[in-house]
Amino acid sequence: MTLKRFRIIQLFVVIVLAGSVGWATVRQIYFVPIMATALAVILLFYLRSMVKEVIADERDHEIGGKAARLAITMFCWIVIIVMFAFLAFRGYGPYFETIAVALGYAVCLLMVLYTVFFRYYNQVAFLEKKFVYILVGALLILFLIIAGLRLLSGEDSWLCQNGQWIKHGSPSAPMPSAECQK
Repeated sequence: MTLKRFRIIQLFVVIVLAGSVGWATVRQIYFVPIMATALAVILLFYLRSMVKEVIADERDHEIGGKAARLAITMFCWIVIIVMFAFLAFRGYGPYFETIAVALGYAVCLLMVLYTVFFRYYNQVAFLEKKFVYILVGALLILFLIIAGLRLLSGEDSWLCQNGQWIKHGSPSAPMPSAECQK
């Protein structure tokens, strides 16, 4: 396959992916974007392996590395500023603090991943491939556990105590109409 044909197919795949993600998001079918993205990535990796021409050289990778480092730095600074702005407005609504905390965790995770991968590619002696995979897997599992506990903890809900519904946090749902029996 030629590089020109690969670029045309790549553009077509991206257009189809964007359309399917938009369609599924509007209809609130959230597993479709995940599956469509995974399929698109697999398809593009397969097609890229069939290209016989040079896709990128060392200069492209060096420029890409510099651009990625600058993009990560700028993203972190912007998100930190936005995080503090949301924290400043937390008195106006319960979701400002939640968004700020989520942004803070996202920046921390990005910086940890950047550090791990930088050390891996810098070939530091104490980091072997297995260690990096285990560390990234452990960080992912830890992130999922923290996110699950945060989202599923029932922090903003109605609690039944002494036969009355008690507001816990800032529940988005109205007080239950069922009788409280505790």
